[in-house]
Amino acid sequence: YQVRYTSDLQDFDINLKGRQQSGRLLRFGFGYRNIQFNEGGLAALRGSFNTVDTDGNEAPGFNDPNDGLSNAALTAVPGAGLTLASGAGGFFENTAPTAPDQLLFTSATSATNQLNGLQATLDATFLESEYFSIGGYAKAGVYHNRSRGSVTESYRDLENGLSNYSRSRSDSKDRAAFAGNLGITGTVFLRDNLRLFGGYELMYLSGVALAPDQAGGLRTDLANVTSLDLQSNGKALFHGGRIGFEILFP
Repeated sequence: YQVRYTSDLQDFDINLKGRQQSGRLLRFGFGYRNIQFNEGGLAALRGSFNTVDTDGNEAPGFNDPNDGLSNAALTAVPGAGLTLASGAGGFFENTAPTAPDQLLFTSATSATNQLNGLQATLDATFLESEYFSIGGYAKAGVYHNRSRGSVTESYRDLENGLSNYSRSRSDSKDRAAFAGNLGITGTVFLRDNLRLFGGYELMYLSGVALAPDQAGGLRTDLANVTSLDLQSNGKALFHGGRIGFEILFP
């Protein structure tokens, strides 16, 4: 088996806030923020296909050569069954000297989130001297999230008939999401208009679609139609360091 999970985050904001002044401990502001949070997941399982024949007797000399799943059994239900993409069709545990089918099952999930909205910001100064300062900041907002997700399943025979079946479902939703950041910073004054800063930050998201959750969103109704109900109530936490330069203009 193999499992893979990836996340990609892009964060952009522009804010208006009070000018930083010596002795001013708090600065408030507001601004616009865009967050793009995308994920992909994959789970794959490989093994030998094994079934019981129609009479259930697999003793030597009594095992009938009819073990398997036919193409009709896999594709018969419109809206819920699989689609044959290539190959002879069906899976079989063929009797000797033919080796049993080797099957590879994969489930690929994806989720995208695009958050847009306004946020409030707060900057605080804890300690300040002629050469450095230590402070913190926070920003938070409630955003419109346009989220999308998909689940794609593949069932492949790697030997004999080489049958390849697949099905794919997708969904999208609009909902409210929350994003908040907390950070602590240290700044060294190199010159009057040039500063070196570093810090550590936490970022929390809620109301987002996560790739692993989407497999649990597949639903089959009374008409045997399978669809994806996008799971968009996930949460994510990021943390890491920052380092950079500040250039001040008159």
